[in-house]
Amino acid sequence: VYLDSRDASFRWLLAWLAEHPYSKTATTLTCTTEQKTAETSLLPSVLFTPAPGAHLLRFRGHWIWLERHRPEKNAPNATNHNFVHETACLTLLGQNREVLRDLIHEARRLTLEREKDCTTVYLADQYGNWRP
Repeated sequence: VYLDSRDASFRWLLAWLAEHPYSKTATTLTCTTEQKTAETSLLPSVLFTPAPGAHLLRFRGHWIWLERHRPEKNAPNATNHNFVHETACLTLLGQNREVLRDLIHEARRLTLEREKDCTTVYLADQYGNWRP
């Protein structure tokens, strides 16, 4: 399953990865911040997730190969320096593709639970899409 950082599912995956035990022991990490509403906190929350590269982790007893890819800064399509485009690929080391579907649904549920009392503000990106 390929996920693109311009899609909400990528944000769900990052929130899920931040809670996954693998992120507590990984040695190369990416730091991402999330701004909360004024009622909950004045400081943004900090998420530590596995950095771009290859990672092997477990989900419900199944091995998942995670590859995060971020193009080089000087790549021809990297024109907006305020937005870092990234992709993630989840590969199940097995045959039951329902496992990946369950992972994405769990990531979505986790994110929606965290944001249930928040107001989401959307901004237009350089591609004409609305991003939270």
